[in-house]
Amino acid sequence: MAAFPKISADLLVVKAMLDGDIDKVYERFMAFEDCDFLLDAPWLRATIFRYLFTRLADKQRVQACMDRLLAYQGRLGHGGEVVDDVVALGKEKLAKM
Repeated sequence: MAAFPKISADLLVVKAMLDGDIDKVYERFMAFEDCDFLLDAPWLRATIFRYLFTRLADKQRVQACMDRLLAYQGRLGHGGEVVDDVVALGKEKLAKM
């Protein structure tokens, strides 16, 4: 897939973040993730997951994000430590819910 559609998808997620629309962020991110429409940029994924973990109030959605994050961390292999702090944040959030 060309980079342009992936950049556009990422920008739609970031735009929703800037607008403060947590539902749009979650829905777009999960849909684009399902379709493999997002750039494979660990720093960007970590930023989006951090945003979701700090703002989501629905335990099911937090768990779905955690499942995605752990799968992503697994795909990164040895580079997975870039998201370690976000994994810890997600686990902490789930423990409080």
